[in-house]
Amino acid sequence: MNNKVKLSQTLGIIIVAILLALATAKAPMLGILGLFLSVPYAVISILSDNKNSILSIIVTFLVLMVFVDPIYATNICILSAIPGAVIGSIARKNLAEAEYNKFEPIYG
Repeated sequence: MNNKVKLSQTLGIIIVAILLALATAKAPMLGILGLFLSVPYAVISILSDNKNSILSIIVTFLVLMVFVDPIYATNICILSAIPGAVIGSIARKNLAEAEYNKFEPIYG
C-alpha cells in the first residue's frame, strides 16, 4: 500500500508556499514570513517522494521569476526551498524506521 500523496494533492501546499514568497517580496512589512518559507517544502517532502519535491521547487522558481525577479526567485529557492526539501526528505526516511531519532532532521 502506497501512502504517498500525489502531485495534484500537494498543489495546495505549493500555492501556500508561492503566496508566502510573494507576500515577503511585495510587502516589506511581511518580511518576517520569510522565516516560514521552508516549512511548506518540508511538508511536501515528508508527504510525497523526491520527484514531487523537486517539481514543487521548479514550479515555485518559475512562478517567482514571472511575478517578482529572477534574483529573488533564485535566492528563495537556494536559501529556503532546497533546505526545506532536504529536511523533509531526512524526516521521511527517519519516520520510515521503527526506532528513529526525532532530532536527526534538525542535525541534517
